[in-house]
Amino acid sequence: MRISILILLAIVVQGCLFEQETRTPKQLRSDKSLPIVKRIQYIPDTTAIAFEWLPYSENPQIAGYNIYRAEAKEGSKLKLVASIPNKISSHYVDSGLKPNTEYLYSFTVYTKDGRESRGSKVVKIKTIKPITPLHYIIPIGNLPNMAKLIWRPHTDPRVVGYVVERNELYNQEWKKVGELHHRLSVEFIDKGLETNKIYRYRVRAKSYDGVLSKPSKVVDVRTKALPKPVQGLTASTNLPKKIKLSWKPNREPDVVGYRIYRSEENDGDFESIKEVQGNSYIDRISEDGKQMFYKISAVDNFGLESLLNDVPVMGTTLIKPKPPKIVELKLTKKGVFIRWEPLDPRSLKYVIIKRSGNMWLKGKPQYIRVNRTEYLDKNVQPGISYSYQIESVDRFDIVSLPTEESEITIPKSEP
Repeated sequence: MRISILILLAIVVQGCLFEQETRTPKQLRSDKSLPIVKRIQYIPDTTAIAFEWLPYSENPQIAGYNIYRAEAKEGSKLKLVASIPNKISSHYVDSGLKPNTEYLYSFTVYTKDGRESRGSKVVKIKTIKPITPLHYIIPIGNLPNMAKLIWRPHTDPRVVGYVVERNELYNQEWKKVGELHHRLSVEFIDKGLETNKIYRYRVRAKSYDGVLSKPSKVVDVRTKALPKPVQGLTASTNLPKKIKLSWKPNREPDVVGYRIYRSEENDGDFESIKEVQGNSYIDRISEDGKQMFYKISAVDNFGLESLLNDVPVMGTTLIKPKPPKIVELKLTKKGVFIRWEPLDPRSLKYVIIKRSGNMWLKGKPQYIRVNRTEYLDKNVQPGISYSYQIESVDRFDIVSLPTEESEITIPKSEP
C-alpha cells in the first residue's frame, strides 16, 4: 500500500500536528448524487490510526468530511467520531483507541446546505499490539537504604524508556518512583529507603506515544539491616589514668569497626570519641578516680551503624590511695620525729610535706620522699614552728591526698 509522507508524519507525532477543526454537524439529508470518499489509506499504531484520502478540493458543493467508526464486533454500529469542516483537508488521526483491537471506518462528504453522501467502503483496521512486558528483571537487595533493579533492554524499537513502580509489602497501591528515558537504560537505584525492609517493584516499558506496557513480574527487595547491637561491653575500674573497654566482636562478616560514645553522666549526651577496628579500646584520662559512661555501636562496610546499647556501662580510672594517719610527732634531742600508719595496702612510698613559719606566714613547702613509715627531721632550728603532712604513693605513682597538718614548735635555746 502506497502512503504519503504526511501520513507517515502523522503516525510519528501521534496526530499532534493534525488536530483539524472538527464539529458536530446538524441532522444531514442523504444525497446519493454526491461523490463518495475514495482512496482511503491508513497506518495503524497502538492507540491511534492515521488516515489519508483523496480530497474534493475543486468541488464547490463539498463543505467537509464526516468520519464514522465502530469496533469490529457483533452488534456494533458506526457512529460519527469526527466532522472536518474543510474540503481541502485530506488527513486525520483518530486517537485514544484500544491496542490490538479491530475497528470499522466509513467516510462521507457533506455540503453546506445539510446534505451528506453515501458512506465510503467500510475499512477494517486493527490497532497494533501493545508493547510486551519486560520478562527479565533482577532485584539486588541487602544494600544500605537502597534497592537496585537491572533488566535487559526491550527489543521493541518503539520503546523510549521505562517507568518503575513500587509498593510495600501487604500494600496494593503502586507508586511511580522513577522513570528512565532511553531504551538502553536498564538500571534503577531507589534511594532513601528504610533499613531491613521489604519493598516490591515492577517495571513498565514506555513507547514513544506514551503508552505503557503491562507491568513486569513483581520482584521483592529487602534493604540491608543494621548491624546487630554490640554485646558484652565492659569497662575497667582499676587502671591508672585510663579506662579499658572490651566487648564481644560481632560475627557479621561485613562489620568493619566499632564507634565509641562517652558521657560524664549516665543520662547525659553521649559524644562519639573514637572508631576502632578491634574489640577493645583504652580511653586515657588524666584524672584519678574519674567516672565515665560508655556506649558502643558496630559499623559495617557501607557505614550503617547498629543501635547503641540502651544502658550505658560505667568505668572509672583508679582512685587515689588513702592518705596515711600521723600517729606520733615529737621533739627529740636529734630533731623532730614523725611516725604514721598506712591506711591503704596500695601505699608503697610516702611524701612528707614540710613547712616552716607560723600559722599566718609559712615558707615554701619542702617535699621529702621516704620508703619507711617514720622520719627524723634533723634540719630544724630553735624558735621556729614546723608543720608536716604525709601523702601515700602507690606503685603507679598515684599520690593520695595529704593528711591534715600536724605542727610542732622548737623551743628557743637558753642564753
